Amino acid sequence: MKASAPWALVPGGRQAVTRLEPYDNALGSCSGIERRDLATGKAEPLPAFGDCVWGFALGSDGQVVVAGGLDGSLRVARLSGGEPHLLSGHKGAVLSVAISPDLRWVASVGEDNTLRLWPMPDLSQPPLHSLPREELLAKLHSLTNLRAVRDASSPNGWKVDVGPFPGWRDAPTW
Repeated sequence: MKASAPWALVPGGRQAVTRLEPYDNALGSCSGIERRDLATGKAEPLPAFGDCVWGFALGSDGQVVVAGGLDGSLRVARLSGGEPHLLSGHKGAVLSVAISPDLRWVASVGEDNTLRLWPMPDLSQPPLHSLPREELLAKLHSLTNLRAVRDASSPNGWKVDVGPFPGWRDAPTW
């Protein structure tokens, strides 16, 4: 398998995001990523992006990183830290990723032979998977008119109810 380039230069030329020393697994060699100061050589691992990153990209602003992993998910966050947003959909490893120059889109290519385009998550908001349960349910409720409702006549006791779509109070920014 071929992954993205093993480094990305941060604008200004003083730092780079690089792959850590690779290790071997059943599918080949993989590793995490790190931020490296090019003047001192000091490296800081970036464990939030995973320990088996096949492809990664740095945004044109030098602040946004997208890393694709062996598990088929992408992790999107600021280089300065924070909980990454998860984008899931590939079946198998994410081999290569790219960020549009305007920072509005993420593209990924997977081992499943698919190219996916993702809207860039709003990095000023916490990732959905990190929200407390009630806040997550309220957010999901605001995005759809589909509801799971109890139905005694259904084999599993539930059915999907399609209600009228009331429109969004706050339109999604994707």
